[in-house]
Amino acid sequence: MTGNRQIAIRPAARARSDAAKRAVRQALIDAGSKLIAGEGDTPVSLRQIARHAHYSPAIVYRYFPDKAALMQAIRDDALEGLAERIAVLLDEESDARALIFAIANAGFRFASEQSASYGMNILTTARKSAGLPDGSDEPDSAKDISISGARIHALYEKAILRFFAQAGSEPVPVGMAVASFMSIITGAVALPSGSNYAALPAREAVLHETVARLLDSWESPE
Repeated sequence: MTGNRQIAIRPAARARSDAAKRAVRQALIDAGSKLIAGEGDTPVSLRQIARHAHYSPAIVYRYFPDKAALMQAIRDDALEGLAERIAVLLDEESDARALIFAIANAGFRFASEQSASYGMNILTTARKSAGLPDGSDEPDSAKDISISGARIHALYEKAILRFFAQAGSEPVPVGMAVASFMSIITGAVALPSGSNYAALPAREAVLHETVARLLDSWESPE
């Protein structure tokens, strides 16, 4: 029971087609995402996720070997949403400086939302190493636990290389540039609202000021 409403549980018949299997898997991911966002710090069980998706608990193990695998799929699904937003920004914004600020804002909003839902910033999780295979536009699955996380990293790199091209210089290695940019976003998300010493500036203001200084340093390296 959920409140006074009885949840109808679908029979645990096997999905036959690939499309049906993808639909069941996505339903479990969507249910888990909604429950985690709603419960905050309260742990969410596989049984709860299955019931929320209107399936019996046993069906979860047909698509995920354990809870950790389902949690990773939920995080990857969220990361893929951010990757799609960044890809749109790359297509729509021609000015590289404005593009970097727009991506920083998107990353900040995403990481803030995920921190509230998961109790952690998942923007940089599941990332073992940077880079793409030679001659490939796709992340190297052998180097990354999270393909979606690797895609975001690659999109950051693409935006920063565009900035370097418009600025007419490449003042630091692109890997260092991406790491610095990501650190600014995650640092702004983690910034407390104040301390016993004094109130701190709004996190968004800190984000914008720090990104501006980083871009200035790239445009006019000493």
